[in-house]
Amino acid sequence: MKYFIAYKDEYGRDFNGLPWIFPESGYDDICIAKRVKADFTRRGFIDVKLFESKYTCLSPNTGWDYVNDNEI
Repeated sequence: MKYFIAYKDEYGRDFNGLPWIFPESGYDDICIAKRVKADFTRRGFIDVKLFESKYTCLSPNTGWDYVNDNEI
């Protein structure tokens, strides 16, 4: 499994209806992903969500529905 962070910026903007996703190739370690999620929240990003995927590289069209269905 790979772990990713989906979020909106500090002004609530996403990428034309799609979440910003970090990092591009995901994390292997869920503990690191949880720390990054907490850091994003502290920095003021909005709707920060940790989710998992069996894919190592996500489609540029990965939407909020996929994020919500795979949220941890």
